[in-house]
Amino acid sequence: MKSRFIFYIFLFSSYNCASNIEYKIFNENIYNKFEANRTLFLEFQDFKELPLLINIQIRKMKKISEHEIKCEEIILQEKIRYNKENIGIDLERKEYCVNIYLHYNTSRFLFKNEKAELKLDFISTEKCLQQPKINSPYQEEYKCNYLDFTNKSHSLIFMNLPV
Repeated sequence: MKSRFIFYIFLFSSYNCASNIEYKIFNENIYNKFEANRTLFLEFQDFKELPLLINIQIRKMKKISEHEIKCEEIILQEKIRYNKENIGIDLERKEYCVNIYLHYNTSRFLFKNEKAELKLDFISTEKCLQQPKINSPYQEEYKCNYLDFTNKSHSLIFMNLPV
């Protein structure tokens, strides 16, 4: 019985480690490709010990009309493991479709587990609109205006608000 319990603990911890292998720690040198242009800053507050994972996809954008845009080829697609540092990604002076998916899930044996997901899609010509709830009270999704880097950089500030 004891060996079976140890086996399950080992299996459980192996699963948690293996599930995050594809996520990399943010390396500022990789994302500073363009000289003296614009930057997308992702700032994080109160995510101290949470295993925050960030999926980010940036695509070129083409305006079809005043109220319609088209997201084109992917110029950056990364899976980043939060390392208690803010993220800055340099971009050219253009307009972009940006998809950001933040999520964490703590799986600790005999402790309170925490889970949250936030999906931001900057792929619209509208102001940020909250989308209907998916399945869980801890999942949020917003469809927002595309990001225009022609005149300024953008900062997105994420705060963890435990409830």
